Amino acid sequence: MIREHAYLLVFLCCVLFLCFLVQNRYYQYRETDVATTNISTRPDQFINHVEWLTWESEGEPVNQLLASRLEHFPDKKGTILFQPRLKIEKTKSEIWRAQSDTAWVQDSQQQINLENNIHVTLQSKTSTTLISEQLTIDTQKHRAYTDSLVTIKSKRGVITSVGIDADFKTGKIVLQNQVRGQHDTSSD
Repeated sequence: MIREHAYLLVFLCCVLFLCFLVQNRYYQYRETDVATTNISTRPDQFINHVEWLTWESEGEPVNQLLASRLEHFPDKKGTILFQPRLKIEKTKSEIWRAQSDTAWVQDSQQQINLENNIHVTLQSKTSTTLISEQLTIDTQKHRAYTDSLVTIKSKRGVITSVGIDADFKTGKIVLQNQVRGQHDTSSD
């Protein structure tokens, strides 16, 4: 179960990273006149009703990113996605879904911050969902972490923790504080 969570975080990071590579490639930075524009509160570019798909060789969609809106802020060196929804089909029987109210991505794509109402779900034989209000993904250090309350739900139980630190390289997930849980060890 812990390895499944690490894979989910890795795929979430990769899809967000690729999305913003595409966004930065096709929408070049426009310089604005600072004297006439309050760029600290206005984006220099935006996209409504974002839909981004990747396809497998047979023409079936494999990954999907939807968002109600994307806004880029050059003075804050980042992009915000509103209501991002991710679907990643690792296999036909293993589908990852992730959603949050907002996602903030630095222009460097080094850090991705998911905020509010985060649900990351692996749909498989052992469906598992991670729920939190804040999650930071560090793409250079290959880790995801939060100091917020985390709930991990599966068919076999529920685990809660204040804080989580997941290392994508090793697959190790550390539940940091006040860890509580219930896990059914009987077979399905």
